[in-house]
Amino acid sequence: MITVDLFPTRVCVFEYTKSEQLKCLFNSKYKDLKYNEVGEQYGQNTFHHEQDLQQFYEFVVSCASQYLNSLNLNLDNFHIVIGKSWLSFVNPSNSVPKHNHADHHLSFTYYVELETGSCDTLTFTDTRTNLNEPFYGAFNKGIGDPENISEYNSYNCQNYSLNVKEGNLCIFPSKLDHSVYSSSGTNQRKCIAGDFLLVYKKCNLNNPWGLQPHGNWKYYETKMD
Repeated sequence: MITVDLFPTRVCVFEYTKSEQLKCLFNSKYKDLKYNEVGEQYGQNTFHHEQDLQQFYEFVVSCASQYLNSLNLNLDNFHIVIGKSWLSFVNPSNSVPKHNHADHHLSFTYYVELETGSCDTLTFTDTRTNLNEPFYGAFNKGIGDPENISEYNSYNCQNYSLNVKEGNLCIFPSKLDHSVYSSSGTNQRKCIAGDFLLVYKKCNLNNPWGLQPHGNWKYYETKMD
């Protein structure tokens, strides 16, 4: 039998070798911030402009390049732009509901401080119709006795929980739904998260898709009649 994989989704995990130095810097500068004082929902989404963290963000962009290279995307055509970046804190008593960042192209989350067993998973959900599923509900987990699925894999699962640890950087498609659920433990999970855009370096009139160079853009004031 010959198998052909048509529609996988790729998530990459990288290890930051200077994670301890970053953790010390982070906790000395942002130690007094609380759960409800960070995050893009509170307008704090320009964290990538912090001068103390430029070396870290260079690492993030290099990882994004590696991710895109693994997809055989020609990076000579594109600028990688960080559109927004923020701090993400989660307590064991709180959760991050399922959501996505489909207004951008790639997303990342970096784990600055994380207690094992406390919000240490990142769950991805495939909201597309699974074309492999013979009938609706055939792949549902925990239904039926015995269950229909003996072992979950990339072809029959709709959710996947990735175990993460301090120093991990995850990069994934922005339109991929993801969530964080509370679990055992006592400490607050501290993350740096952000979104990328791919913008053409040169005007590409022969390709109808993608963001054209910034110089092509023209801004208009919006007015209410």
